[in-house]
Amino acid sequence: MITALNRIGLSHVVLHQRRFEDTSIDIEVSGGKVRGHITCDARYPPVDCSEITGIYSRLMDWHLLPEVRDGSDETAQRCRAWHEALSTWTEIAPGCVMNRAVASATNRSKPYQSQLIRQTGFSVPDTLVTNDPELVRDFRAQHGRLIYKSISAVRSIVSELDDDAA
Repeated sequence: MITALNRIGLSHVVLHQRRFEDTSIDIEVSGGKVRGHITCDARYPPVDCSEITGIYSRLMDWHLLPEVRDGSDETAQRCRAWHEALSTWTEIAPGCVMNRAVASATNRSKPYQSQLIRQTGFSVPDTLVTNDPELVRDFRAQHGRLIYKSISAVRSIVSELDDDAA
């Protein structure tokens, strides 16, 4: 993304979520308008939020950042507050925002996604959502080969349920 923006000459700012300690976000909503600024690097002037016309967001879960995992409770609190401010801003910012959390909310529930997919006419295989081993054994006996995966929003590895896994 950065290379493409540089190539076409568009000015941009990169917010690196691991640098939350060095990046200030000062935003307010008043009269239906978002005002404030973001300071990404002390070498550059603050960016006026009203001048930002597009946002491309690719945040990972802040709990998993090494700075938080290996840091103090105080560091975790600062990181959480920074991410809440950034997430709130990307949800209400005017202009083009890629990956608003609200737009990807269905990605957080595989069973819900499955219902939406079925409603559009796609074929969806029989599915069992359980943590009960007996129900899994019965489902396997009925269907033969099975695949399994997490139903959470966290990426998971899709695997065949072989005898070792069972």
